[in-house]
Amino acid sequence: MSKRELLLTMLEETAQSFSGFQVNDRGHALQTATRACRAGADDEVVVAALFHDAAKAVCALRHGELIADMLQQHVRAEVEQVLRMHQDFTAAHLNNGRGSWRRWLHAWRPSYRLTVQFVDEWDAPSRDPSYPTEPLDFFLPTVDRVLTARYPVRQSVVQRIVRRLRRELKERIKSK
Repeated sequence: MSKRELLLTMLEETAQSFSGFQVNDRGHALQTATRACRAGADDEVVVAALFHDAAKAVCALRHGELIADMLQQHVRAEVEQVLRMHQDFTAAHLNNGRGSWRRWLHAWRPSYRLTVQFVDEWDAPSRDPSYPTEPLDFFLPTVDRVLTARYPVRQSVVQRIVRRLRRELKERIKSK
């Protein structure tokens, strides 16, 4: 399975989850990407918006870290950090088990402003069932452009992904 297929499969899996809202997590992802695109965000940010919660299909508690690891070689470091930190920033808008103060832990990071914009303008408001949202097909050419880009990746990142997926699989097996 290619990375593209894996990401799209994970995104489709989120259609089953509503996280307590009227819009399912797949619709939320499409709305977030639509808002980012309409605001003029670059391709890497739009793809990050599209997949920012896709790893919930595998690991809800650490989905930001997992998707950041998966996209790291395709997006610049600033966008990777947005993905990694977005759960801390989302805590200011909803109770996700993290304190609403958590975003301030990242105030020193160069990606802080983009993460504020990402969460406050695009992610947090994207649970509106009446918002005119672009379909997934609209984003596929952008996904393909971003996934063909390559940034240097550390081997440790690949190892971290494998360890995290193994740990999540063990946890799922134990819970059944």
